[in-house]
Amino acid sequence: YNNLEFISFLSLGAALFFLLVNATWVSLFLGIICTRYRDATHLVSTFMSIMYFLTPVLWVPSDLGKIGEVAIYNPFTHFIAIIREPILTGQIPFISWGVVLIITLIGLLVSLLSLSLFRSKIVFWI
Repeated sequence: YNNLEFISFLSLGAALFFLLVNATWVSLFLGIICTRYRDATHLVSTFMSIMYFLTPVLWVPSDLGKIGEVAIYNPFTHFIAIIREPILTGQIPFISWGVVLIITLIGLLVSLLSLSLFRSKIVFWI
């Protein structure tokens, strides 16, 4: 194996780990919000449907030219990039890794803070 291919393979494993960590804190945070505000479930569902089409899942940003450059500002793009790029190109997207790490740290902090603040009140919201 090429050394770069091995590093890309390890990057893929780390990307799946960070995807799991982010799914955990998002579930925790949205669980608290949606328990308190029942209509937030519909808002989250609608938001995710819209973001599916705005995220380069079915399209590649470079194919759209200037319009595709807007995808850089979509955080979901970076989560896809840390998984997609090592597989397709064998390169590690360092900018996307930085964005994912920042989102992970801030998200964990906010979700754990909200859990510590509202832990005793969640029972009464159900």
